[in-house]
Parts: sequence; structure tokens; C-alpha cells
Amino acid sequence: MYDLTEFQHKHPGGRAMITLAAGRECTDLFNMYHIMNEERARKYLAAYEVGTLVGPGEFPAFAPDASGFYATLKRRLREHFARTGQNPRNPIPGLLRIAPVIVLALLAFTAANNPAWGLPLPLRIAAAAAFGLLQALPLLHWMHDASHGSIGGTGVWWDVIGQATFDWFAGGSISAWHHQHILGHHVYTNVYQADPDLPIKDVSDE
Repeated sequence: MYDLTEFQHKHPGGRAMITLAAGRECTDLFNMYHIMNEERARKYLAAYEVGTLVGPGEFPAFAPDASGFYATLKRRLREHFARTGQNPRNPIPGLLRIAPVIVLALLAFTAANNPAWGLPLPLRIAAAAAFGLLQALPLLHWMHDASHGSIGGTGVWWDVIGQATFDWFAGGSISAWHHQHILGHHVYTNVYQADPDLPIKDVSDE
């Protein structure tokens, strides 16, 4: 157990990433978000340790993967970026890739909803359908990467991109996404009755 009250404002990943999992089991989240600097990040934890949790947790706990697939994948990932010298969080390629999608989406939205363009109804319907597709694409890239802290190097990048794409562009809630996708799905992937992306009960229970 760690008290990160004093550290939260110093956290390189931003305060939001700390408070998101406050009061919860976040070992898997720590491992997931510190792949590139795990050893250095662990050194900071010792100074904030306040105790050890005793008793069962909120959901099932699993032994860490010390030598299996996940550990091998993390090692190879670190080796790749060390060898190539690339920045895994460089936002420029992603921004350039999705920027044309945003422009096309705005054009499709205008074509579907602006009578001044004088488009016939079938074309307006087609433009509306195109907008729906173009509206979803940034969520699969910008928003998803921002929610995992992997586009840009600071919490400011993640907050701005996440909120701009999900809250403003798609009319959703990045906060709700964080709680379902990060705290739920990614920590308890495919764990029945823990992963919110799975059914909550068996057919036989009905």
C-alpha cells in the first residue's frame, strides 16, 4: 500500500493517472504504464510505502509473469526502441495520420446538415453515414492511445487529446472510458464478472 498524496503532483504522467486508481489494486496498471522505465519507477515507490494489504482483494489476483509471454514482450519492446532510438510516445506521426480524417469528418458533417449546400437527400444520407465512420476512427487511434498515455510524453497531451476526441468530437466521456477500459478491461482482461467488456452473468442464471 502506498500513500501518493505528496507525489501525485510530481508524477511525470500527470495527477489524473494517480487519482484514477486511488484506493484500488493497481499493480497491473503500474506494470502496464511503466514498461519503458519500470525499474526507475519502482525506486520511487519505496519512499511512499505505508503498509501491506491483508486479506482478499476486490477481484482475483494473479501471480506476476516473470518469464512468460508478457515479460518477453516487454523485454523485446524495450530492446527495439533502444536499438532504433525511436521515441515510442512521439505524437507527430499519429497526429499527421488522423488530421485528414478530422477534416473529412467536418466536411461530411457540414454536407449532411447544411441545407445551404443544396445537396439532394441521398447524398446527405451518404454524408451522414461517412461522418459516422470518420467520427469513430480518431477513437481507435488518438483517444485510445491517449487513454493509455502513449501519444505525447505528458498528462497534458493525454488530457487534451482524449477529451477533444471523445468528449467533444464523439460526444462521449473519456472519464467513463478510463474506468471501464483501463480499470476494468485491461486489469481483468477476460476475467468473468470482473472484466466489464464481458457478460455479467451466465444464461443459466436467468
